Amino acid sequence: MKKLLSLLLPAAFVLAMASPASASDMRGRIDSVDIEANQFTLRNGITFYYDDDVSEEGLAEGAKVKVKYKNKNGFFRVTKVKVLSPANNS
Repeated sequence: MKKLLSLLLPAAFVLAMASPASASDMRGRIDSVDIEANQFTLRNGITFYYDDDVSEEGLAEGAKVKVKYKNKNGFFRVTKVKVLSPANNS
């Protein structure tokens, strides 16, 4: 029993210390969009990267968006983006 516990405790500690990518959301206005690079930057300076499964519809400079993302290896990867108000083209 003691041997089993001595093997399980270090494993439990390692599992407890490992944390999955944290998910968050943010709202803001788009400052710039680079469709070819699959990225956009909000006016606060944060750049988000997205995969082909994220819709680019409505992603334009000046659009207000709500972005759900995960921080993966220091990059903000979009899981979902919702356009709250379109770009002001006036």
